[in-house]
Amino acid sequence: MKFILLLILSLLLNLSFAQKKQQDKFSNLIIGGNYTYIFDYDVIGGIDYQTLYKEHTIAANVAVDVTKSIRVGFDTKRIFTKSVHTGSNQYQLNGLFGQYKVYKFNKGFVFSELGFYKGNYCTCGDDMPFKKKVNYLGWGIGYNRKLYKNIYLDAAFINHQVLLKRTEIPYAYTQYVLGIDYLLPIKKK
Repeated sequence: MKFILLLILSLLLNLSFAQKKQQDKFSNLIIGGNYTYIFDYDVIGGIDYQTLYKEHTIAANVAVDVTKSIRVGFDTKRIFTKSVHTGSNQYQLNGLFGQYKVYKFNKGFVFSELGFYKGNYCTCGDDMPFKKKVNYLGWGIGYNRKLYKNIYLDAAFINHQVLLKRTEIPYAYTQYVLGIDYLLPIKKK
């Protein structure tokens, strides 16, 4: 796992130095937050329903634009679940991520994302998630759109694949992301 993390960081640093000539005199610090709600319910009698599973994910992240096309940062996610089978639980994921701006628009951009996370939210087997220390490789695609001055809408789909021994069969933790990013321009000397 450490090898994968070092490989990702090495790749991002190499790309940032290779594109250093394209960098202007400013960089950006980005502070963001997002929310995800997932549920599963069962219809009873055609009208009423019983919620089998609810999941709320609240995330916060801090990132920096190292070049015009590459952003790297730290992300922390708190996951709150409630199930008729397992009751209420809380989980945590923390990790590093990198984003590459694939296509730029007038007021936004499409990005691809790659990250490495550690946490205790094990989507292992074919039942409800449970607590176990695991590592994740996250990847996805998203869109940032300028809403007002330095405030951006952040919308993405991210897949977190649990990295386990081959004897265990995990399923991915996939989430849509809706959030707000605040961009703070930083002048370089």
